[in-house]
Amino acid sequence: MRNRYLYIMLFIAGIMSFSYVGCGGASSTSGSSFVPADTDFVPTGLIAVPYSSSQINLTWSASTDTVGVIGYKVYCNDSQVGTSSTASYNNTGLSPATNYTYTVAAYDAADITSAQSPCVSATTLADSNLTLTLAGSYATPAHALGIHVAGNYAYVADGASGLLIIDISNPANPTLTGSIDTPGDAWNVYVSGAYAYVADDWSGLQVINISNPANPTLVGSYDTPGCSQDVYVVGAYAYVADFSFGLQIINISNPTAPALAGSYDTPNYAQGVYVAGDYAYVADEFTGLLIINIANPANPALAGSYNTPGNAQDVYVSGAYAYVADNFSGLQIIDISNPATPALAGSYRTANQSDGVYVSGTYAYIADNHAGLRIINISNPAAPALTGSYNTPGCAKNVYALGSYAYVADYDLGGLQIIRIE
Repeated sequence: MRNRYLYIMLFIAGIMSFSYVGCGGASSTSGSSFVPADTDFVPTGLIAVPYSSSQINLTWSASTDTVGVIGYKVYCNDSQVGTSSTASYNNTGLSPATNYTYTVAAYDAADITSAQSPCVSATTLADSNLTLTLAGSYATPAHALGIHVAGNYAYVADGASGLLIIDISNPANPTLTGSIDTPGDAWNVYVSGAYAYVADDWSGLQVINISNPANPTLVGSYDTPGCSQDVYVVGAYAYVADFSFGLQIINISNPTAPALAGSYDTPNYAQGVYVAGDYAYVADEFTGLLIINIANPANPALAGSYNTPGNAQDVYVSGAYAYVADNFSGLQIIDISNPATPALAGSYRTANQSDGVYVSGTYAYIADNHAGLRIINISNPAAPALTGSYNTPGCAKNVYALGSYAYVADYDLGGLQIIRIE
């Protein structure tokens, strides 16, 4: 009888105390952590992704049991750092370039906690913040909307004032060299050779001879059916994002007589366009990114698409990725290695509205409307991270980066803002 009593007490003690081994190899006990084998609900699929020099984001597959899982305990280096009611957790306040190891345990409505998941590790990004300062500015007469830089000049699409040509040879003192008042509202501009091609809203495409920057002259135009928002030039063709009339392809082999070569009617509002190889990448607002095969300009055809979560405003292509300025959804990085099946590689939610994007090296420069200029480190497309910012006085609508400077078209108050990057 006495031995039987002893066995019962040992059995009860075994239930009340449960031993487990953490990622670091140290054993610990918890009076409420015992989980019978038939109700074990350990989280699976734990993934840790570096987000910045001070943050790692965790996701995992949701757990279930017969009682109902109500939350998760998150452990970093064998110590609990937080809880989450969903299958994700952002661990902040970390040190740069440091490795961290994570596990997750689920708990249910009966206050039973599962064993910890298999551990995973991730290393925070190096602290490589850039220093941004104002080098100079030029107050344009209307509303700076688009910009292209070539040589010693910044070409600014200034809305109702048309095209401005600004000498930036001395970034601290930009000066107006010449201008031409286009018939519509100049939204954006692309410079190729001796010509500036202006997306002129309801007046379509304007072709301007800039061989003498002090005296730019209109040499040709094509009245697109919609409202021209953006333009990209390759060879003998200008590719126009024409708002409700999609992509318009204009033959500019004779600048004095541009003519329609072909068109593709996108499902929404074409806001931005970038051309690389046989494809035109169109930021089509509510339908996201469209990839259009333009190998035959007379018969462009949809190759693939990706519906971004926000309102696609602009796009820049570099290598195997398309970088989309997606308005309130920030920067979306799309893997376009297979144009037929573009896929999300990563994203970064900016502070305001991402309206323009330019990529140079391992950085994406974002015109973030009321939040000014944002520079995102994209060396790891799966984990883009903010590395510098400058709050311009107006609403940053577009940006062009060259060397140690970013040139921002700063709608309303700012005009042209020249930002030094160190």
